[in-house]
Amino acid sequence: MLDNSIGLDKKSRIKHFLEHDGVIVTDLHIWKVSAEHYAAIVSLLVHSDIDAVQLKQQLESKFSQLSHITIEINQCPLASCKSISYS
Repeated sequence: MLDNSIGLDKKSRIKHFLEHDGVIVTDLHIWKVSAEHYAAIVSLLVHSDIDAVQLKQQLESKFSQLSHITIEINQCPLASCKSISYS
């Protein structure tokens, strides 16, 4: 598995950071691309609109070792999800 090069604690912190306001991480792969940098591919299930560019910037700011991030956003197909408030 490619993402064995990052510690489980760090991977868990990244997952916890992503899961807010009903966002569910459905897949997360992180692997080392250089001595100090990691790449990440993240798949999310969301129940409301989310800005992928802003989320990527937040990840890069909070986890400076993440250099190459790909985010896949999948909208929940259930119509009732759009009316859920997570605040």
